[in-house]
Amino acid sequence: MSRKSTALKESLLLIFLCLLTFPRNGFALGQAQYVQGTYTSGGFTIVQGKMAAAVYVDDHDYAGVVRAVHDLEADIARVTGCTPAIVHDEKGLGGNAIIAGTIGKSRLVDRLIREGKLDVTGIAGKWESFLI
Repeated sequence: MSRKSTALKESLLLIFLCLLTFPRNGFALGQAQYVQGTYTSGGFTIVQGKMAAAVYVDDHDYAGVVRAVHDLEADIARVTGCTPAIVHDEKGLGGNAIIAGTIGKSRLVDRLIREGKLDVTGIAGKWESFLI
């Protein structure tokens, strides 16, 4: 084996080993972290004890949004063992609720915008945008 070939293999091995040592979220640097394993003051609790926050989706919203809510329900159940209720009427919401909806397709989202409780200027008119 030539010296160049050996040096190249050693360099590739070194690069590979360096990549393995990155923290698992190393490539997400600078992005906000939304999910934590422990409660922090001012945080939103998806599941507390054996109770999951309800998930609201308007039954007149796009089929893809309704499907995404069902996928979220299944993911929460798989991770926590608690299945959240899917609610289509805002009267069924408790203190903690996840609201999924499309501007112009969700009565609750539109009402929150009208009442000034939800500022959507950063996402209005954009595809696949979200607000937390």
